[in-house]
Amino acid sequence: MNFFSFSGRITRTRWWIVGFLICGTAVVFLMVSFFILLIGLVGMENPDLEKKIAYLLMLIPVCFLGVTYISLVTSAKRYHDIGKSGWWALIGFIPVVGPLWQIAELGFIKGSDEANEYGSSPYVAATAPVVNASVPAPVAEIPVTPQAVSNATPEVNIEPVVVKPEDLQKD
Repeated sequence: MNFFSFSGRITRTRWWIVGFLICGTAVVFLMVSFFILLIGLVGMENPDLEKKIAYLLMLIPVCFLGVTYISLVTSAKRYHDIGKSGWWALIGFIPVVGPLWQIAELGFIKGSDEANEYGSSPYVAATAPVVNASVPAPVAEIPVTPQAVSNATPEVNIEPVVVKPEDLQKD
């Protein structure tokens, strides 16, 4: 899956996996930022430490923007899968209602099995190849002639074995 392109479609499973990864990343960012702020409060007298903490805290919004972009891309692709425009992904920015709406719509509504205007179905690609039953499978034709049959069966010469009672006596 291309995390930088808004084109294409993804399945509900992939959307849930990315969502859980995003939530896990957000928890890690919150823990790291809390730890950095805690260290900053303890070491307020050290000016070098303050600069390092300020630089680390400037990375948090950059990481947040990256996670937000990936979230928008995956939501847009899910909206494509259910036949809607990717612009619907912006509904997630509406407080409380937006994320709940997205979880309900993107997490539980199955996309179409057929190709739509946003691309081919990700469900067909994830399953076994579909065989068109109306087209007969190619069959190799082997001509069968008496010559081919006689060449295919080996000749076996079986000679009878005669056992005499004298040969069966023990010494």
